[in-house]
Amino acid sequence: AEICGCNGVCKGKITGAITAKGLTGLDDVRAHTKASASCGSCTGLVEQLLKLTLGEAYNPAAVQPMCGCTSLGHDDVRRLIKAKGLKTIPAVMQELEWKTSCGCAKCRPALNYYLVCDWPDQYADDYQSRFINERVHANIQKDGTYSVVPRMWGGVTSANELRAIADVVDKFRIPTVKVTGGQRIDMLGIRKEDLPAVWADLGKAGFVSGHAYAKGLRTVKTCV
Repeated sequence: AEICGCNGVCKGKITGAITAKGLTGLDDVRAHTKASASCGSCTGLVEQLLKLTLGEAYNPAAVQPMCGCTSLGHDDVRRLIKAKGLKTIPAVMQELEWKTSCGCAKCRPALNYYLVCDWPDQYADDYQSRFINERVHANIQKDGTYSVVPRMWGGVTSANELRAIADVVDKFRIPTVKVTGGQRIDMLGIRKEDLPAVWADLGKAGFVSGHAYAKGLRTVKTCV
């Protein structure tokens, strides 16, 4: 039975990895199988498989470190940022005794987000500490290319917008174009170096990012 629809991971692969590789937590399963590593909607099922496979040895309450740079979990880091009045990423790393000087791709985006939330009027958003998808307004794919999903308000579009998308597809030789379940058009297979020019052309037609990479409200479906 398929557990993770995003990454096509079945039950057998997850339980097999838990047993064969000695996986003990959710992060381990994500790292080795990719299950629950995308949208997260299957997290509960993965945790059930961990409990079923490990039995009493499974301890979901154990603190999972943010990453290899620290032994602290997300909740502890958030609490200490507020309690100690830490307002920059370097200050957090120094005060909380980070194991690395610059952090990593896991902790820097998290710290940037926590600082923006806790000190919105005092912290300057560190653009380079955002996830790659947020920096380039596109979704990175398994093969290293990107997909771009322009905003289509309620699925409503026009001939001019469709022509603009068609022109971009032809100009940049985008191999795949797909209508999404969110009533938008997804262009897949775009090279990273082409993204600025792709968005420049789409912007001239009035398009903005559909934020298909966001962990939040991304689209509202409509009917007529």
